[in-house]
Amino acid sequence: MAEAPPAPSYQGNPNTQVWVDVHTALYHCPGSDLYGKTPDGKFSTQQDAQRDQFEPANRKVCP
Repeated sequence: MAEAPPAPSYQGNPNTQVWVDVHTALYHCPGSDLYGKTPDGKFSTQQDAQRDQFEPANRKVCP
């Protein structure tokens, strides 16, 4: 029998409000240049963004 995949691990503050860019699959932290500014983006929590397979735009999670 195959083993179940490991549970995903989420990093950073899970409740931080981030801006997800659905076209690039990246999310932006508060204070970044593109936070709230990309077309067709939306606000999300950092944990939900990570759960939905978005990556941090600067390759570092939001504090």
